[in-house]
Amino acid sequence: MNFATAFLRYLAKTHFDPRYQSFDLFLEMPKCLKARKHVTSRIVTKEDVENVLLAIRQAYEEREIDNNHYLNYRAIVCLAHLRGRGHTQL
Repeated sequence: MNFATAFLRYLAKTHFDPRYQSFDLFLEMPKCLKARKHVTSRIVTKEDVENVLLAIRQAYEEREIDNNHYLNYRAIVCLAHLRGRGHTQL
């Protein structure tokens, strides 16, 4: 189907004849609704977030990252945690 549709578009362009594109309507595949797949509610646990924050703090204390990166990384992790799990305290 895709080949036939593309070939008709090609003919319409090369021959400057829009009649070829009128057949495109008959070659469309029927549209169907995709089934939604449900994902488990907890992919990342609170312990995972705490481990990431601990690793960021250790990297800061060992001078692997500066203060600005430390604060940015913490903020990103905390915002992602709040967005994904609601308003729970770490």
